[in-house]
Amino acid sequence: MRFILSVLFLLVSALISYTQDVSGKSDFFDSITAPAAIVADVSTGTVLYSKGAELKISPASLTKLMTLHLSLSDCEAGFLDKYGVYEIPECALASDMRPDSSVFGFQKGDRAVLLTIQRAAAVLSAGDAAWALAALSESRTEGMSSASCQQKVKFFINRMNKEAIRLGMNNTVYTDPDGWSEHNISTVSDQLKVSVEYIKRHPEALSLINSLPQMEYLPDDSLSKYPARRNTNLLIGSFPGVDGLKTGTIPSAGFHFAATASDDRSRFIAIVMGIKTNTYFKGLYERAAEAEKLLKWAFENYRTFYPQTDYAGTIKVLNGKEKFSKLEIIPAPVPLTIKKSSEPVVMVVEKREYLTAPVFKGTAAGSITWYSDGRVIWKSQLLTKKNIQKKWNFIDSVKLLLWSKK
Repeated sequence: MRFILSVLFLLVSALISYTQDVSGKSDFFDSITAPAAIVADVSTGTVLYSKGAELKISPASLTKLMTLHLSLSDCEAGFLDKYGVYEIPECALASDMRPDSSVFGFQKGDRAVLLTIQRAAAVLSAGDAAWALAALSESRTEGMSSASCQQKVKFFINRMNKEAIRLGMNNTVYTDPDGWSEHNISTVSDQLKVSVEYIKRHPEALSLINSLPQMEYLPDDSLSKYPARRNTNLLIGSFPGVDGLKTGTIPSAGFHFAATASDDRSRFIAIVMGIKTNTYFKGLYERAAEAEKLLKWAFENYRTFYPQTDYAGTIKVLNGKEKFSKLEIIPAPVPLTIKKSSEPVVMVVEKREYLTAPVFKGTAAGSITWYSDGRVIWKSQLLTKKNIQKKWNFIDSVKLLLWSKK
């Protein structure tokens, strides 16, 4: 019976591997209804599948990823204290947010730990929280302490756009910190860039903020009057390894979802944008279902491979003050995305039998190559790590003496 089950499993695996045709022509990819979708390996940046990658669309509350990224960066730089208690700025009250936008419920006079505000923006997609983060970030800027709340937010939006340029988000323009305006414009490929930056730059945020099943408060908050609400990320707790990242929707753009998950070896991210449905709740579930489908496909078909980077090889040195030279790998190998169906990765080391002194640091001594399915996936040189002087003997001394008398 186990043999039969094993055979069936192999057959199913073979069918799954069929979906590795990333041209989008397979039945699997035809089932992705989102106008724009992308799935990638976070560690390597390798895009495994994309659809409508450059389709310009309002990012809606995916905008808050940039807002959170800058707020977290200000904390890491020491400009803000994530455990500090701050008064909610006057332009970030729930009553001032646009109708039908998601809000936490901040009222005049509320005080909150900054981390609570960040959680509200990420977990609840609260617009008032995003505005609060924007104004608080610019309150620390020299010359902005006396500026109005609206001026601070305007300055923060300029920072958002400058950071987008730095990240290569060439098709993105931000006009507010919460994403409610349809004048915010981006693409799914640009949202991948800010998402990867967020994950790599602030890895602790995934467990501290993004993966909370529901809103959690800090002890110093005066916000216990507000009820705890569920994370808008419906994959938290339902898909193995999901710990982020952000959802978004506005009527003109449809439903968006950026979902990331990891296992013990790989982290993938799937982003879908622009899903249109006839009911609000259907949109919530369809965006989660499509992101989950892409994540599942990525984990079933690909893995991240980490080549050896601490090669401890040596090479013999003739006539040197030292008999051996240590070698290093240049350029250092980087993580690589490979198919799970691939043969085991093979590492082949080729190096010279010896070098003759003097040997200078960076002298080529060979190469190291990684193969997968008979194909080179990475190749580096083996270079000497230090200078080794020549060891002078009696004959050398005689030759030098004769040469000096000429």
